Amino acid sequence: MYVVILGCGRMGSHLAEMLALEGANVVVVDKSPAALERLGPEFNGVRLLGNGIDVDVQRRAGAEKANAFVAMAADDNTNIMAAQVARHIFHVPKVVARLYEVENQAIYQRFGLEVISPTISSTREIRSIILAEGLVRFPLLDEGDIEIVRAQLMSRRFQTVSQVNEAFGGVVSGIIDSSGARIAKADDSIQPGDELVITLPANAVRKLTSHFHTQGG
Repeated sequence: MYVVILGCGRMGSHLAEMLALEGANVVVVDKSPAALERLGPEFNGVRLLGNGIDVDVQRRAGAEKANAFVAMAADDNTNIMAAQVARHIFHVPKVVARLYEVENQAIYQRFGLEVISPTISSTREIRSIILAEGLVRFPLLDEGDIEIVRAQLMSRRFQTVSQVNEAFGGVVSGIIDSSGARIAKADDSIQPGDELVITLPANAVRKLTSHFHTQGG
């Protein structure tokens, strides 16, 4: 499989690393050299510096032979434009675009794009997780590469949300403690006994159990 990924943020870089480990040929495009540095030294794919909406950049990325193109840049307009180039100029059979602003969903659908919306998915699933007990896992992609879990912190190693994010390559989106449930911020303090709602790579769930209590996990 040959995959081109536009955007080397936290989610894009993890997706690229997972696909590469599974044997896919992966090209990651980003206009920021610093962003491309997110990819660790073990990444055996291609890093390409450039603007992903540019036809020549996509051509250099090999879009004409790609099985899939994933637009995960930092804004919706870039993702829409890049996805349209991939679909209509290079005829990539599978084009997926990340959606940030919910009100843009109709635009994505009008162009016939498959959409990943963390905002929509997270708000729906966080509610379900908060109302459930124990470990609840919700695959966010058809292949189950990304999951949302709710787990109780048992380790004193982590004192802030950002420390958990960095340790597991995920995003803590909710905190449930004695005061109730709330949306998490990166600098929020946490302590043993708190329950966290975490979006993370599926292959990191096992690592999570070393520091969190998960029923059935």
